[in-house]
Amino acid sequence: MLMSKFYIMMAASLMAITASAAVSDTHSLRLKNHDASLPAPRHTSGAVKCFEVADLVSRQNATPARRAKAAPVRKVSSADIIFDRPEGTSQFYNRSSVGYYTFWGYVLGASDTGACVEMVTTPDGHHYINNLLTGLQLDAWLECEVDGDKITIAGGQPVYYYAEDDYEEVYTLHAFDYYQEDGSAWYSLAPEDVYSFKVSADGVISAAEEGNSRILGLGYIDGDKPAEWVGYGDYSYSMVPFTDSALEPDANLAAQAAKWSLIADGEAYFTNVAVDKDAVWVKGICSSIPEGWVKLDRDGEKCEMPMSTYIGIASMHYVYCQPGKVESVYDDYYDRYVDEIVPGDSPIVFILDEDAKTLKPDGEALLAFAFTPQDNPSWTAAASTSNPMIVYQVHKPGTPPNPVKDLYDDAEYPGWECLEFIFEPFDTDGNLLDVSRLSYNLLMDGNVFTFYPDQYTYFTEEMSELPYSFVDGWDVYVNGYEHTVYYTTTGVDTWGIRPIYVDDDGTILYGEVVEIASYASGVKGIRGAEAAQVEYFDLNGIRVSNPGKGIFIRKAVDKEGNASFTKIAR
Repeated sequence: MLMSKFYIMMAASLMAITASAAVSDTHSLRLKNHDASLPAPRHTSGAVKCFEVADLVSRQNATPARRAKAAPVRKVSSADIIFDRPEGTSQFYNRSSVGYYTFWGYVLGASDTGACVEMVTTPDGHHYINNLLTGLQLDAWLECEVDGDKITIAGGQPVYYYAEDDYEEVYTLHAFDYYQEDGSAWYSLAPEDVYSFKVSADGVISAAEEGNSRILGLGYIDGDKPAEWVGYGDYSYSMVPFTDSALEPDANLAAQAAKWSLIADGEAYFTNVAVDKDAVWVKGICSSIPEGWVKLDRDGEKCEMPMSTYIGIASMHYVYCQPGKVESVYDDYYDRYVDEIVPGDSPIVFILDEDAKTLKPDGEALLAFAFTPQDNPSWTAAASTSNPMIVYQVHKPGTPPNPVKDLYDDAEYPGWECLEFIFEPFDTDGNLLDVSRLSYNLLMDGNVFTFYPDQYTYFTEEMSELPYSFVDGWDVYVNGYEHTVYYTTTGVDTWGIRPIYVDDDGTILYGEVVEIASYASGVKGIRGAEAAQVEYFDLNGIRVSNPGKGIFIRKAVDKEGNASFTKIAR
């Protein structure tokens, strides 16, 4: 599974032992993170670690007299946050930075590279900048002052808010100073509350102060009190002017591009392919950047991918497509060797079959999507695709989706029961399906199961049909084809999964229901993928060869002759 609750708890326990500062729970900060396919920040050595300042303690122990020296912050509301990009001319920067972020109440250190920062200058001479924190992706813009080789950001500008019913929390960015007193240490609001950058002759922006004595950090406003640091902030910056541009074919060739499907190890998605006599262009080779093009240099049937191609922005990071490989690297933190994706040694070659309309790698291939070009010392793979095969397909309307397989009811840890299954996004003819139209029902004893927000914390509404890619970060996870759904319901005899697809004309197509006896029932389960014979009967006992909508009895007989009967709803 993608991220089990046990793993989360175990990671939190480890950090409770090793982390050096706990953030008090005086607020309920809920900030969105980068999407899973292109994660940021990048933790040192790929592991969760404590940050460099070894003696920071809970801010509950910070000296009140020191905090009182700062002037109260002006009151702000969510209406003061600048979400819309200001109109004006843009300059883009590639940000590498070092700072802090929080996880389960503990402040940890992280570094980031390849982050996209945009500065906008409006026609009336005002300047705005975004995306300045390692640990957060914030959609808000900050106003800044540019004076020659100096850039300053006034503290107190709101960047995020959380609201529920009549309750609202507002978070602002500030300059925080590091201090130590009476054996305690923390970051406290700077008296002047201004964070400064310097600009070099070649346009590189860096922090005006060396070291970690001052950070640009996230603060929480509690009434009229000065803002308090909540564990996010950066102190080391290098923002280099970004000049790379994405490639794309000429308009005529782009218009000829046809939809092909990319099928790789454990994942599949749609691309667009345009074939020319000297090149093959692939659009959407990275699923997170569907508009990004990669040009393959063609020599007959051989098509070679360059060592590095900039394809666009995802999760506010610049992304490059390039060859990668898996290498065993020694990890100082874990004191052992771990597998890590590193830059590849040679270009990836694809073989084009124009008659069959297939584009297959010549041997094993690993596409890496990294935050920096191939030869950059800070090269970091954000995502990868193994052994991609790109093929043209003709979709046949009216073909239902394939049933799920490898359905398990897992209760290895009491109280954390879950269903795990493989859900491949293909129809029964093997054609790739549009996952935006693909969903599934969870069936409890043959009846459609509903997730209620009062029972499932991170559901915002009642849901009985889950989209294929839906995750909530706690009870529902997706990792490629692998799906994991936690449940709290007891007294269940059988669980089932029913795929659903909406075809081009709006027709709703149902895949075969796959069922399993629940772990708690103690009954030997018959999994749909293992059943040797499956038959359906209506409520009058009449056998139905192709059940449509309604309630039916499903009879499944396994290879050993054991039969089970389950009522299902279609």
